Amino acid sequence: MLLSIIYPRIISDFDWKFIDLLIIVISMSIFFEYYFGITHRIFLEASGKSYLISIINVLVTSVSTIVIAILIKNNFDITIIKLVGSLIFIIKPLLLRYYVIHKYQINISKSYENEVIKNKWDGLAQHIAWVVYTNTDVAVLTFFQR
Repeated sequence: MLLSIIYPRIISDFDWKFIDLLIIVISMSIFFEYYFGITHRIFLEASGKSYLISIINVLVTSVSTIVIAILIKNNFDITIIKLVGSLIFIIKPLLLRYYVIHKYQINISKSYENEVIKNKWDGLAQHIAWVVYTNTDVAVLTFFQR
């Protein structure tokens, strides 16, 4: 959200509403990936079923590529193209969630009085640091493009 507020005001080549909307559309699938899919992906990796993640990635990426190619060929607006791509990539965390919940019969509504995993927020901080670290080059190159 911070990026969608600040970044459009820095870039002057395009209308700020266009850039703001594009940032929100692109980040939508990333948000769903982390909010709905990260725990299920990690669970499958820990269970030794990384191949399922790869299969789902290949399927979703293939469908997305085909649909986006059709949209580009029909001269759709870039915002619509990225929106459709993001909507297709939302399928990935939903498929992971569906598989894990049904295969392992996990009750996600159960709550605990005591912390099950101590220092669990340290993992979140490490993950945020990793996301910043892996995407810093793109942000720096974008800010200094001129």
